[in-house]
Amino acid sequence: STAVLFTGLRAACSQTATGTMLAPLLLLLTMPAGATAASASVEATLDLDAQASPFPHYWKRCFGSGHVLLGTRADWREHMARSAAEIGVQGLRMHGVMDDDLSVAPQKGEYHFYSVDLVYDFMLKHGVKPIVELSFMPKALVTCGGKGEPDCNWSFGAPGSYRALNHPPDNWEDWYDLVHAMAQHMVDRHGLAEVSSWHWEVWNELWGMRYPHPYLDLYNASARAIKSVHETLRVGGPATAGLAFVQEFVNDTKAMGIPVDFVSTHSYPSDPYCSNTDDPECFTKKLLATRAIAQEAGYPFLITEYKDGLQGGPGCAYGGKHGDMAYAAAFILHTIPTLTELDMFSWWTISDVFEEGWLSGIPFCTLTRPHSIHCPDNLYECYLTCLTVRWPGLAWPGLLACLCCLDRRRLRTSDITGSGKAGLPCVPGALPYLL
Repeated sequence: STAVLFTGLRAACSQTATGTMLAPLLLLLTMPAGATAASASVEATLDLDAQASPFPHYWKRCFGSGHVLLGTRADWREHMARSAAEIGVQGLRMHGVMDDDLSVAPQKGEYHFYSVDLVYDFMLKHGVKPIVELSFMPKALVTCGGKGEPDCNWSFGAPGSYRALNHPPDNWEDWYDLVHAMAQHMVDRHGLAEVSSWHWEVWNELWGMRYPHPYLDLYNASARAIKSVHETLRVGGPATAGLAFVQEFVNDTKAMGIPVDFVSTHSYPSDPYCSNTDDPECFTKKLLATRAIAQEAGYPFLITEYKDGLQGGPGCAYGGKHGDMAYAAAFILHTIPTLTELDMFSWWTISDVFEEGWLSGIPFCTLTRPHSIHCPDNLYECYLTCLTVRWPGLAWPGLLACLCCLDRRRLRTSDITGSGKAGLPCVPGALPYLL
């Protein structure tokens, strides 16, 4: 073993194995919580002869976004293209690929995928694969909203152009036909080999679909439709919030003989099982315990939504101010090395162009005045810089700088227009994740 002395931002250690970065991170996490870039002096012992731990870049396989229509906007496209080029995003999951704002099914049996193609073609041009979230229900397939009919259940009250209808169809065969038509269209357009590398995920968080029914009816129709196009197309679920119903989904689909290629769910540290605990490892423990269910059944395990929490409050990101500050970067740095066994880990979301509450009409989160951030050659210096610099109050700079540290890329960042707020230092703001 070799004794290594770290003073300030300098470190006499180097990356000794390609794709292996756990040692510098662990060294960082041993630092005193109050250490700063100017005064930190830490002595640690590192066995350079020990076997390196693999560090797959699994977090790049998918990021989240708002609903699909936003992918036709110029600013969203700029954000996505930068994300692909600068942090290597490989996949993207979006809500609402069947929504009426895309005119996919203006009436029963009539299908148009032009608007979806505009978005998916752009993604694929930049090397980003769709994780196809099969949602939500076209109005043409549901009887609601008319005189003497039940009210239509629109997500978030249908703000702006967001037309997400959370209802089962009147007839499951109508949904089957729509899903089959879309899958066949994508195979015809992009080829079987390409589309077989995608994931087709059924619905989102049981919105308007209780478990077990009607969700299992929805899943059954969707899975049958996907597999009728070709057996190599991958379909899965239940895409639940809070790690819910994973064991039930595995058991029920097996008992019913419904095909499953992967298990997916969502988790946030603000979910009830972790929101009232002092254990900074709660989030990781819950995910690994749920992964064990899928692993035992022989299925890949995909977390298709996560972030540092859904706290609400001020800030330009939907999750509130935590998502805009160095707290989120600290959460990522602490969490990603602990979950390398996951098959997918999708940060929600890739851009602040977002419309669940309402699409803001002011340039609150516009990316402006870009300038370069150099990712230091020395990984310890990079981590320490990430955790001590005061970033502007925007999700991109601190967050992407830390991803830069994980991937050693050159990134670009931006200032924020109209917020007038500065970010918080990462160490005090995220102390539980750094101890």
